Amino acid sequence: MTNWEHLTAVGHTEGRADARVKVVEFGDLECPYCKRSRETMKVILARYGDRVSHTFVHYPLPSHRFARPAARAAECAGAQDRFSAMVDEVYRKQDSLGLKSWTSYAADAGVLDTAEFKRCIQGIGDSAAERGLRAGRPLGVRGTPTILVNGLRFYGAVPEPALVRTIDSLLARK
Repeated sequence: MTNWEHLTAVGHTEGRADARVKVVEFGDLECPYCKRSRETMKVILARYGDRVSHTFVHYPLPSHRFARPAARAAECAGAQDRFSAMVDEVYRKQDSLGLKSWTSYAADAGVLDTAEFKRCIQGIGDSAAERGLRAGRPLGVRGTPTILVNGLRFYGAVPEPALVRTIDSLLARK
């Protein structure tokens, strides 16, 4: 796939911007397959270090009623440098979506200024979700997770061995 590199500016990136292999994930924080994908990506990032980066792009599915509010909460946590921790917390406690307050998730994710977090939640719109949806639709993203590895597209929670083979192949190229 061409024209995928700009997606790193649409989402939140873990790892170096100049990594040789860039993984872009269109994800939904209410999606159980995305939760599994997150765990795989943690293993991949630990294994490859600076050679691989991971960018999470919000892609809330209409069938998931808490996906957009979760995206807003993650963005507000991100304003306090706790985006990744909030994503982990939401995935860890997916079974509590709608039962537990976003401020509680934020506190558990290490957000220190929960008053500011509350103000952010009330004032932020769906801009991050909309950016992700606008970026994904022309690329044919229809479900989550959709994963691009240097432009190679995978659908669903990609097994770790498949990602390792793909990444190793890309890193072996000059």
